[in-house]
Amino acid sequence: MDVLNSAYADSGLSFNFAGSDYTENTEWFDNASPGTQQQTDMKQALRLGGVADLNIYTVGFTSGERLLGYATFPDKYESDPTDDGVVLLYSSLPDAGPPPFNEGMTAVHEAGHWLGLYHTFQDGCDGEGDYVYDTPSEAEPAFGCPPKAVILARPQVWTLFTTTWTTQMILAWISLPLVKLNVC
Repeated sequence: MDVLNSAYADSGLSFNFAGSDYTENTEWFDNASPGTQQQTDMKQALRLGGVADLNIYTVGFTSGERLLGYATFPDKYESDPTDDGVVLLYSSLPDAGPPPFNEGMTAVHEAGHWLGLYHTFQDGCDGEGDYVYDTPSEAEPAFGCPPKAVILARPQVWTLFTTTWTTQMILAWISLPLVKLNVC
Protein backbone atom coordinates (compact mmCIF):
# COMPACT_ATOMS: atom_id res chain seq x y z
CA MET A 1 0.00 0.00 0.00
CA ASP A 2 2.87 2.35 0.82
CA VAL A 3 4.46 1.76 -2.60
CA LEU A 4 1.18 2.48 -4.43
CA ASN A 5 0.44 5.64 -2.47
CA SER A 6 3.99 6.91 -2.78
CA ALA A 7 4.01 6.36 -6.53
CA TYR A 8 0.63 8.03 -7.09
CA ALA A 9 1.11 10.87 -4.58
CA ASP A 10 1.79 13.55 -7.20
CA SER A 11 -1.29 12.51 -9.20
CA GLY A 12 -3.69 13.34 -6.37
CA LEU A 13 -4.91 9.74 -6.28
CA SER A 14 -4.59 7.58 -3.20
CA PHE A 15 -5.55 4.08 -2.19
CA ASN A 16 -7.05 2.83 1.07
CA PHE A 17 -6.38 -0.67 2.33
CA ALA A 18 -9.77 -2.33 2.76
CA GLY A 19 -8.58 -5.78 3.78
CA SER A 20 -7.02 -8.99 2.58
CA ASP A 21 -7.96 -12.63 2.24
CA TYR A 22 -5.71 -15.65 1.85
CA THR A 23 -7.17 -18.39 -0.33
CA GLU A 24 -5.17 -21.49 -1.13
CA ASN A 25 -6.03 -22.86 -4.57
CA THR A 26 -3.21 -24.45 -6.54
CA GLU A 27 -5.21 -24.47 -9.77
CA TRP A 28 -5.73 -20.70 -9.63
CA PHE A 29 -2.17 -19.99 -8.41
CA ASP A 30 -0.53 -22.00 -11.19
CA ASN A 31 -2.89 -21.40 -14.11
CA ALA A 32 -4.68 -18.06 -13.78
CA SER A 33 -3.74 -15.78 -16.65
CA PRO A 34 -5.65 -13.50 -19.05
CA GLY A 35 -8.71 -15.22 -20.45
CA THR A 36 -8.33 -18.56 -18.66
CA GLN A 37 -11.12 -20.34 -16.87
CA GLN A 38 -8.96 -20.33 -13.71
CA GLN A 39 -8.81 -16.53 -13.79
CA THR A 40 -12.58 -16.30 -14.28
CA ASP A 41 -13.26 -18.74 -11.44
CA MET A 42 -10.80 -16.97 -9.13
CA LYS A 43 -12.22 -13.50 -9.72
CA GLN A 44 -15.85 -14.66 -9.50
CA ALA A 45 -15.14 -16.32 -6.15
CA LEU A 46 -12.97 -13.61 -4.61
CA ARG A 47 -13.92 -10.20 -6.03
CA LEU A 48 -15.18 -7.68 -3.48
CA GLY A 49 -16.62 -4.19 -3.75
CA GLY A 50 -17.68 -2.09 -6.69
CA VAL A 51 -16.26 0.06 -9.44
CA ALA A 52 -13.98 2.10 -7.14
CA ASP A 53 -12.46 -0.96 -5.44
CA LEU A 54 -9.16 -2.19 -6.81
CA ASN A 55 -8.96 -5.93 -6.23
CA ILE A 56 -5.39 -7.26 -6.41
CA TYR A 57 -4.87 -10.99 -6.86
CA THR A 58 -1.47 -12.65 -6.48
CA VAL A 59 -0.59 -15.81 -8.37
CA GLY A 60 2.44 -17.80 -9.49
CA PHE A 61 2.07 -17.79 -13.29
CA THR A 62 3.78 -21.18 -13.18
CA SER A 63 2.20 -22.51 -16.37
CA GLY A 64 1.47 -20.79 -19.64
CA GLU A 65 2.56 -17.17 -19.95
CA ARG A 66 5.37 -15.99 -17.67
CA LEU A 67 4.02 -12.62 -16.61
CA LEU A 68 4.71 -10.07 -13.91
CA GLY A 69 1.07 -8.98 -13.96
CA TYR A 70 -1.89 -7.70 -15.93
CA ALA A 71 -4.92 -5.50 -15.37
CA THR A 72 -8.32 -4.60 -16.71
CA PHE A 73 -9.05 -1.11 -18.02
CA PRO A 74 -11.83 1.14 -16.66
CA ASP A 75 -13.87 0.93 -19.86
CA LYS A 76 -14.24 -2.85 -19.41
CA TYR A 77 -15.94 -2.64 -16.01
CA GLU A 78 -19.50 -2.09 -17.21
CA SER A 79 -19.50 -5.10 -19.55
CA ASP A 80 -17.82 -7.50 -17.08
CA PRO A 81 -17.49 -6.21 -13.50
CA THR A 82 -16.35 -9.56 -12.10
CA ASP A 83 -13.27 -9.46 -14.36
CA ASP A 84 -12.17 -6.12 -12.90
CA GLY A 85 -8.86 -5.86 -11.08
CA VAL A 86 -5.13 -6.51 -11.15
CA VAL A 87 -3.38 -9.87 -11.13
CA LEU A 88 0.26 -9.89 -9.98
CA LEU A 89 3.08 -12.37 -9.73
CA TYR A 90 3.25 -12.91 -5.97
CA SER A 91 7.04 -12.45 -5.89
CA SER A 92 6.71 -8.94 -7.37
CA LEU A 93 5.44 -7.61 -4.05
CA PRO A 94 7.94 -5.75 -1.86
CA ASP A 95 10.62 -8.11 -0.55
CA ALA A 96 8.71 -11.20 -1.74
CA GLY A 97 11.17 -12.40 -4.38
CA PRO A 98 14.48 -11.75 -6.08
CA PRO A 99 15.45 -8.27 -7.33
CA PRO A 100 14.79 -6.27 -9.41
CA PHE A 101 11.07 -7.04 -9.63
CA ASN A 102 10.37 -7.32 -5.89
CA GLU A 103 9.84 -3.66 -5.07
CA GLY A 104 6.10 -3.41 -5.67
CA MET A 105 6.46 -1.45 -8.90
CA THR A 106 4.59 -4.10 -10.88
CA ALA A 107 1.54 -3.22 -8.77
CA VAL A 108 2.12 0.47 -9.56
CA HIS A 109 2.40 -0.32 -13.28
CA GLU A 110 -0.71 -2.52 -13.38
CA ALA A 111 -2.71 -0.08 -11.23
CA GLY A 112 -1.87 2.51 -13.89
CA HIS A 113 -3.60 0.32 -16.48
CA TRP A 114 -6.55 -0.17 -14.10
CA LEU A 115 -6.74 3.63 -13.88
CA GLY A 116 -6.73 3.98 -17.67
CA LEU A 117 -3.08 4.36 -18.72
CA TYR A 118 -1.79 2.48 -21.76
CA HIS A 119 1.72 1.52 -22.83
CA THR A 120 3.56 3.92 -25.10
CA PHE A 121 3.96 0.99 -27.52
CA GLN A 122 0.19 0.32 -27.66
CA ASP A 123 -0.54 -0.45 -31.35
CA GLY A 124 3.09 0.27 -32.36
CA CYS A 125 4.39 3.37 -34.12
CA ASP A 126 1.25 3.84 -36.20
CA GLY A 127 -1.11 3.74 -33.22
CA GLU A 128 -1.99 6.31 -30.59
CA GLY A 129 0.48 4.89 -28.08
CA ASP A 130 -0.62 5.78 -24.58
CA TYR A 131 -3.08 8.45 -25.87
CA VAL A 132 -1.05 11.13 -24.07
CA TYR A 133 0.35 13.87 -26.29
CA ASP A 134 3.65 14.34 -24.43
CA THR A 135 4.88 10.77 -24.93
CA PRO A 136 5.67 9.48 -28.42
CA SER A 137 4.39 6.15 -29.73
CA GLU A 138 6.96 3.36 -29.73
CA ALA A 139 7.25 0.22 -31.84
CA GLU A 140 7.93 -2.05 -28.88
CA PRO A 141 8.68 -2.03 -25.15
CA ALA A 142 11.86 -0.24 -24.14
CA PHE A 143 14.16 -1.80 -21.60
CA GLY A 144 17.14 -0.28 -19.87
CA CYS A 145 18.09 3.37 -20.17
CA PRO A 146 16.70 5.58 -22.94
CA PRO A 147 19.16 7.43 -25.19
CA LYS A 148 20.62 10.48 -23.49
CA ALA A 149 19.39 12.76 -26.30
CA VAL A 150 15.80 11.72 -25.60
CA ILE A 151 16.15 12.47 -21.89
CA LEU A 152 17.67 15.89 -22.57
CA ALA A 153 15.02 16.78 -25.12
CA ARG A 154 12.07 15.56 -23.07
CA PRO A 155 12.91 15.41 -19.36
CA GLN A 156 9.24 15.56 -18.33
CA VAL A 157 8.70 12.04 -19.73
CA TRP A 158 10.94 10.52 -17.08
CA THR A 159 8.99 11.74 -14.10
CA LEU A 160 6.57 9.12 -12.80
CA PHE A 161 3.36 10.88 -13.79
CA THR A 162 3.23 13.88 -16.09
CA THR A 163 0.27 16.24 -15.86
CA THR A 164 -1.21 14.70 -19.00
CA TRP A 165 -0.91 11.16 -17.61
CA THR A 166 -2.78 12.28 -14.52
CA THR A 167 -5.42 13.90 -16.74
CA GLN A 168 -5.69 10.67 -18.75
CA MET A 169 -6.33 8.66 -15.56
CA ILE A 170 -8.97 11.13 -14.36
CA LEU A 171 -10.72 11.20 -17.75
CA ALA A 172 -10.84 7.40 -17.82
CA TRP A 173 -12.75 7.44 -14.54
CA ILE A 174 -14.88 10.56 -14.96
CA SER A 175 -17.94 8.67 -16.21
CA LEU A 176 -17.77 6.10 -13.43
CA PRO A 177 -19.36 6.60 -9.99
CA LEU A 178 -15.99 6.95 -8.29
CA VAL A 179 -16.01 8.00 -4.66
CA LYS A 180 -12.65 6.73 -3.44
CA LEU A 181 -10.18 4.05 -4.40
CA ASN A 182 -9.96 1.07 -2.10
CA VAL A 183 -7.72 -1.94 -2.39
CA CYS A 184 -9.47 -5.20 -1.57
